[in-house]
Amino acid sequence: MVRVAVYARVSSAEMKCLLETQAEQLVQYCEAKGYQIHQIVKEVASGVNDQ
Repeated sequence: MVRVAVYARVSSAEMKCLLETQAEQLVQYCEAKGYQIHQIVKEVASGVNDQ
């Protein structure tokens, strides 16, 4: 069985409401493929500014 980590990320606090939706869609995809989810990581961070 393939073990995976799910990584969901949005670039700003204004988009944080989309974070849960994104993570859930990724989980559903992994489950449909038969992957075993080892970890779910959610992050709000900009690729332009690491602060």
